[in-house]
Amino acid sequence: MFDYLVTSPAAVEAIDGLRKAAWPAACVISAYQTVNDPKMTDLTLQAVLQSGVDALIHATIMTREVAVPLLLHDLDIPVVLLNCYTPDRTFPSVLPGEVAGGHLATQTLTAAGHRRIAIITGEMWMDAAKNRLKGYRQALSSAEIPFDPDLVRIGNWQASAGHEQTVALL
Repeated sequence: MFDYLVTSPAAVEAIDGLRKAAWPAACVISAYQTVNDPKMTDLTLQAVLQSGVDALIHATIMTREVAVPLLLHDLDIPVVLLNCYTPDRTFPSVLPGEVAGGHLATQTLTAAGHRRIAIITGEMWMDAAKNRLKGYRQALSSAEIPFDPDLVRIGNWQASAGHEQTVALL
């Protein structure tokens, strides 16, 4: 169950990855979109469970904390969260390594001898942007490079914003 399927190619990639893993075991994958509508999420979940599923993946397009439907707590099948998590970590979650990604990208540049390294983030209300910036700052600290807030530019994940912010930095 995805919150949104139509807003990002990430959903299609996740579904195809699931299919590749499931088909050798003769398992069929079905995908559902709930658009975060609580009533429709509950109705969708009830329909899915009546079909006799073996496991359920609750997924979001944007990495974030979620409140899972209460019905998921009482299931006798495996439930995994994809790209989301609960504050109490009740369910296993598969999350991107945003901190590690920001750290590795910055560390690669410091290892090449660069000392003035900028970052263009996404919107800072998103976990991905905050965590990539955290990794960037950790790598700068590890390389004993002072953090310069003037080298942090806020983007919006679009190539055009990346271009605009790069021009501004230059």
